[in-house]
Amino acid sequence: MVHRPVLNPLLTLVAPPQPKPAPGGGKGAKDIREEHFERRRKRLIKSFGELAGSAKLKRCAKADRVLVRVTMDDKSAAPSYTPRDLFSVDYGAELVAPWRRGYLAEVNAAALKRLAQRLSGDRLPIATKVDVSRIKSVSLLVSDLLEEDFEALWSRATVLDGTARLFLGAPAPFRAEAAREELVNELSRDMIYERLRYEAGDEQDDADTEAESDFGPLLPITPAFPVSADALRAIVDQRGYFVTVACSSVDMLRRLVASGSIVKWDPVQPLVPTRAAQISLPRQDPPDVRGAPIVGVVDGGLLPGRYERATAWSETSLVPDRYAARDHGTHVASLIVEAERWGNGLRLPAMPCRVGVVQAVAAAGKPWSFNPSEFLRHVASAMANHPDTRVWNISANLAEACDDFDVSPLAHALAQITRRFGNTLVISAGNRDDTDECRISPPADCEAAIVVTGRQHDRRGRVAGACPACRTGLGPDNMLKPELSWFSNHGLPDGSVLVGSSYAAPLVSRLAAHTWRHLKDPNPDLVKAILIGAGDLGAFHHELGFGSPITHAAPWESPQGSVVLAWKARMKAGAYYYWRDIALPATMVDRGCLVGRLRLTAILAPEVTLTGSSNYFASRIQTGLQFENHKRQWTRLIGSLPVETAEGLARSEDAKWQPTRCYEGRFVHPDDRTRKDGLMSATLGGRRLRVYARIFERDVFARDDLVAARNR
Repeated sequence: MVHRPVLNPLLTLVAPPQPKPAPGGGKGAKDIREEHFERRRKRLIKSFGELAGSAKLKRCAKADRVLVRVTMDDKSAAPSYTPRDLFSVDYGAELVAPWRRGYLAEVNAAALKRLAQRLSGDRLPIATKVDVSRIKSVSLLVSDLLEEDFEALWSRATVLDGTARLFLGAPAPFRAEAAREELVNELSRDMIYERLRYEAGDEQDDADTEAESDFGPLLPITPAFPVSADALRAIVDQRGYFVTVACSSVDMLRRLVASGSIVKWDPVQPLVPTRAAQISLPRQDPPDVRGAPIVGVVDGGLLPGRYERATAWSETSLVPDRYAARDHGTHVASLIVEAERWGNGLRLPAMPCRVGVVQAVAAAGKPWSFNPSEFLRHVASAMANHPDTRVWNISANLAEACDDFDVSPLAHALAQITRRFGNTLVISAGNRDDTDECRISPPADCEAAIVVTGRQHDRRGRVAGACPACRTGLGPDNMLKPELSWFSNHGLPDGSVLVGSSYAAPLVSRLAAHTWRHLKDPNPDLVKAILIGAGDLGAFHHELGFGSPITHAAPWESPQGSVVLAWKARMKAGAYYYWRDIALPATMVDRGCLVGRLRLTAILAPEVTLTGSSNYFASRIQTGLQFENHKRQWTRLIGSLPVETAEGLARSEDAKWQPTRCYEGRFVHPDDRTRKDGLMSATLGGRRLRVYARIFERDVFARDDLVAARNR
C-alpha cells in the first residue's frame, strides 16, 4: 500500500504530570444519619439474633463461617460509607465482596450473637454508629439466592448429553482457610464436572507451547472434571474464578445453592452470529492489500476464493467447516477488506485491511456445543501466535441481554486476555430478539473492548439514527456500552441487504487497525480514546454511544483548524495530577474570551473485581480541563463533577465509576448575538489550560492482594 505523509499529525503531550497530594477523608459524627440510627440499631440487633438461630445457618456454614448480605440505604453507596467498622475482625466478621446495593460479610456463626450484644451497648464508636445508621438490612446470602427462578435458569442453559445442563458457577468467596477447605470438600462431593482440555497438535513448536502454558491466569472460566482436590482448591483460592458445572436436574441446581457452595450462576450459552444471507460480494476485483494492517477475525471462518490473497494468516479451526458460520465470517471479512465497495453508496473511508482467520463460531442451529473454556483458550492461543495483529474483531454474541448487575464471565475473560496481549478488541453489541429487552448481549459487556452497535443511513449515505435491529446500552451496572455506532445496513450486489451489529463492528475494526499503524506509541486504551474522541456526538447516548468516528477522516491526524493532543500516563490513587501549560491557539481567543470547541476524552485501565455482584469497577478516574480566570483562579471548563457531589447524583449525571470519560464544551464570546442554548462563555486570565486527573479506589478488601493496587 502507498503510505501518504501525515500533514497535520496528532500531537503527543510530552510534559510530565505534576502530582499533588489529595486530602484524605474518614467517617465523622456528621455522617451519622441520626433520623435512622436508633430504629436501625434495634433492627440489626433483632436480625443478628434471628440469623444466629436460623435453621439454614448450619447447612450453609463452612467451618462455622457464613456469608451475610449487608444492604445499604440509597444515600450510602459511596465507598466512604463502607461498613468495615461494624464488620471487622474485632467483631468476628469481615467484608469479602461487594454485593448488589451493599456488601457480603464473612461472619463467624458464633459472632452473630456477639454482634447483637455489641450493638446493645451504649458506647459505640462514632464510625460504628455511622455504619449502623446506614445499613438497611442484613440477611443470610443463601436465603436471598434461593429466591432465584431456578426453572427459568435451567431453561437457558446448554443441554449436555440430552439431560444435564452446563452452568458457570462462582464458588463462595470465603477468606478463612478452614472455610475454603470445607467448601472444596463439598464441591468435590456434590458436583458433576466436565473436564475441558486443550489438546495441542503434534506439529506445534516449542514457542507456541511456551505461550500456551501461561494462559491459566487469563481464563477465569476453569475446567474441572475429573479434577484433583489440589486443582479444585486452587480454583476456590483464586477469587473471581468460575467452575464449569454440569447439573443433572433443577433440584441439583437448587441444592447446590442451598448449600452455600455457589453464589453466582451463569447458564452456558453459545455465541450466535447474525443470520447471513446467501453469500454475495462486490463484483470488481478485490483491492490490493499487500502490506495493509491486519484484523484478527474471530468468527465462522472464511469461504475459499475471493479473499485468499487478503488472508494474512489462518489459525487451526476450533469449529469444523460443516458446523462453522462461514457465510457470516466471509461477510465480516469482506467489510474489513473492502467495505467501501459494497452496494449502497455509504460514506466510508477507504481503509482496507488484511484479515487473520480464527474459525471459532458455529452457525445458528448446528449441533455444536459451545465450550467457553475452549473458545477462550483458542482466542488466547491465536493472540499469542500473532503478536503483530493488534486489532481483533468478534461479531457474535449470546442470544439474550446482559445481566442488570453482573459482567458475564465470558466478557471478563476476554478483557483479561486482550489486556494481557495489549490488543484492541472490537465486539458487536448484538441483535434484538422478539422480546422487549434491547440492551447489549455478552460478550459486549467486556470493559476492555470497543463495543459497536448499528446505525442507519440517509439517502446520501451519511449516518442517521439508531438501527432498530441492533441492541443498545446500557451494560451491567450502567456500564457505558456501546462506545461507538456505525452503518449496520449494507446492500449486496444482488440487491439483498445485510442488517445487524455484526456488520457495524468491522468498520470500526479496520479504522482501529489503521490508527494503530499511524500512532507513534500506541496502546489499546489510547486507540480507544482517539476513536471515541472522533465520535460525532460528543456525549454518550445509550442508543449510539459516542457516535461514529467521522469528525475527521483520519483520527490519527488533527483536523483542519484543530489541534489534537494525546498521551498516556501512569497514576496512583491518592493524588491529583496536573498537566500544565497547554497553550491555546490564537484562533480560540476573542477579546479575552474563549471561543471554539473543547473535547476531553480519558480511558482508564481499571481495577476490576468479579468476586461479588455489581461494583465491577474498583477504580475510577476523575478528570477535567481547567482555565485561569480573570481573577487568576483555576476553574473547571469541562470535566467530571466536583468530588464533593453527592454519590447518587454523580453516578446518574456523570457515570462516575465508568472508566470511559468524554466531555465536550462549545464556547462563544458573551457579546455574540448568535449565541444559542448549550453554548458557554469563559473570560480568560491567560492563554494556557491545564488538565487534571485523580484516581479513586473502592472495595480493596475484595482483592486477593490487600496492598494498594498496582500503578496504572
